Amino acid sequence: MTTITKLTYGPDPRQYSNVWIPKGSKAPSHWVIFMHGGAWVDYKQTEKDGDELMEAVVDGNVWGASIEYRLAPEVSGKTFAEDVYNAIKSIFDKYPAAPWTMIGHSAGAFHSLKLDTDVKEKGGFASPTNIILSEGIYDLRTLVDDHPTYSYFTNPAWGEDKAKWDEESPLLHHQACPKINYTIVHSDIDELVPFDGQPQLLAKKWKQQGVPFDFEVIRGLKHNDVFISSEFAKIANEIIQKSS
Repeated sequence: MTTITKLTYGPDPRQYSNVWIPKGSKAPSHWVIFMHGGAWVDYKQTEKDGDELMEAVVDGNVWGASIEYRLAPEVSGKTFAEDVYNAIKSIFDKYPAAPWTMIGHSAGAFHSLKLDTDVKEKGGFASPTNIILSEGIYDLRTLVDDHPTYSYFTNPAWGEDKAKWDEESPLLHHQACPKINYTIVHSDIDELVPFDGQPQLLAKKWKQQGVPFDFEVIRGLKHNDVFISSEFAKIANEIIQKSS
């Protein structure tokens, strides 16, 4: 059994997280924090997207949270990252800290890497022990070059100036931390962010830089089915168990 508590971090209805705590647990040995995707514009995707994952990983003294954040056109640009940082800071301001794993899906993977940079610059809480990237977007320019129709979400979320996209894309600016364990997870048949695009670009960069990372291939699942799958939960639990 798990207690789920809503924790707000701002006045907007989307500025909140749901915190999952196993009943009877007095303090966490590990946290798992999930950020959903939705290309920054899909209001149907919410923190509840993380429910199945939370059910699979929150147990014993492993606590969890699924964060919500504002979307375009209500906000744009750097505001997304500010919401993510503030959401996680509010969790560690209220609850006991512990080693933690960040899991981001699609646009959430984009912000998992941006958060890695923000924590180094801002402080406020410890960097994650693990970052797991599911079906991630890592570079806006190459994404739209490969899929021109995707400007329907990049333009309202990031503007039309591709130089600004380059300033924000983690593929170009993220500096991996040697103390963090990075894992790329991607489906071989992802129909929205294809396997031969974004994950390969990030893997190539990390290989060139000598960054240790794992690359897990999920077979035969569509984009939004990966992070709710038993295969993904198994990968996440194995990583969490090594860190708890």
